[in-house]
Amino acid sequence: MAEADTEPTVRTAAIRALNRSRDEKAVAVYISALNDPDANVRLEAAKALANIPDARAGAPLMKLLDDEQQNRDVRIACADALREYKTSEVAQSLIRVLSGQDFGVAWQARQSLNLMTGQDYFYSQTAWLGYLTGPAKPFG
Repeated sequence: MAEADTEPTVRTAAIRALNRSRDEKAVAVYISALNDPDANVRLEAAKALANIPDARAGAPLMKLLDDEQQNRDVRIACADALREYKTSEVAQSLIRVLSGQDFGVAWQARQSLNLMTGQDYFYSQTAWLGYLTGPAKPFG
């Protein structure tokens, strides 16, 4: 139902139910749902990937986060989910949106960076990039 039903509300509800059950076998469904035409389905998929992170989801989550034409709530959920994907590439994606037009997205990106690193450079892209490339090199 999460993938094949023609009704977006059914797909949304199915993904939400899978998320609540924390079914790790559904990760491929969540990743696939990030490309769904309906924003609510993409939102629930991003939320699920925050609860059951999988390395395969990093790139699609970053793609949605970086897309300023994407639904705001989807972008916020992607920024939240990315806190679980502790790589330099993910951190750079979160840093890129800190100065964006949407404060909600920037706020969540800052929170995720803080949770990933234990640091807080507020909304300063320069300071965050300096931390990532400086002597600490938190992600190698």
